Amino acid sequence: MSELDNNLDSQTSETIEENTIQEAVVEDTVEEVKPQPAILAPEEAVIPEDKKEAVEELVQGLSPLSTGAIGVAKQPKPKKEKEVAKPKKDKEKVAIRSTRNVSWMGVGQVKIGINYVTPDEAKEWSKRDHITVLSPEQVAKEYGL
Repeated sequence: MSELDNNLDSQTSETIEENTIQEAVVEDTVEEVKPQPAILAPEEAVIPEDKKEAVEELVQGLSPLSTGAIGVAKQPKPKKEKEVAKPKKDKEKVAIRSTRNVSWMGVGQVKIGINYVTPDEAKEWSKRDHITVLSPEQVAKEYGL
């Protein structure tokens, strides 16, 4: 047996208890700290109007650096053009009644009941036996007007 094994065998339970490390008990103390607002120097508190516009117009973006490498640098803010709302064309609609749910590639889709489609689509749909084109009076009658 090795010398280390002999030392372990020769230890009694009393010597093992003496050799154990006792854990230290530490009590944490908690102090309440009230948050204080940041204090700005008078010259930092307000940005002058002429500098404010210059600051707002610069944003970070990719651009060539003085070393020739591409990196992040301040650039003028890109201006977005507002899209002009296109006036909606008042397309003429025709009411048709369908007795089936049908989807027709190139023409569209109809559900059972009244559907509103363009005159060109109505012309195509009227070729089917389950479709009837309705007059405004028939539509009013369907809705109880």
